Amino acid sequence: MIQVDYIVNHIFNSRTYILSNIASNDVWLVDCGDFAKVLDIIRGKHVIGVLLTHTHSDHIYGLSDLLKTFPDVLIYTNDYGYGALVSPKLNISKYHSEFDDIIIDDRSNVSVISEGSYMDVLGNKLNIYETPGHDPSCLTFKLDNYLFTGDAFIPGIKVFTSFKGGNKYDAKKSTEKILSLYTSDTKICPGHGEIERAVNIPL
Repeated sequence: MIQVDYIVNHIFNSRTYILSNIASNDVWLVDCGDFAKVLDIIRGKHVIGVLLTHTHSDHIYGLSDLLKTFPDVLIYTNDYGYGALVSPKLNISKYHSEFDDIIIDDRSNVSVISEGSYMDVLGNKLNIYETPGHDPSCLTFKLDNYLFTGDAFIPGIKVFTSFKGGNKYDAKKSTEKILSLYTSDTKICPGHGEIERAVNIPL
């Protein structure tokens, strides 16, 4: 059984999700913001992987600290995200005074994934979906009855497409894809806001 916890990051109230189970000392993250808060929650467990819903600065600014603490951690993103990790323009840290420019110089820990790929996360099958529109790096992850949608779908909020790489048409198609994935017991875990059960989703 997957346990999902999250922290509210201090920048833009983005979410970092913490995935664990009682049978393992391993932990996975979905996005990475205030890493010190993550350490308080995992209490000596080992972070082995990070799934990036997209590579905007408010969802990745904790990666450098994460890599210092867990140098063998694996980071997963798509092709566009791989490039954005070394480009302050693409990860938009260049345009936000809250950050220094974010550049992950060593990408040897970074793996490129795409729709149709499958991974094992804590003994559960992870399904990966490309959901661009907010940003070309946007991925949605389905794990057990959880959907981690990042900023590609935040219940009750129109997808923001004004950053570089945003696309309203793609956002609409991605929203349709995400909505097709849930059933009555699905929990939507967005990049901002609260976890929502599908039956209560305000569209």
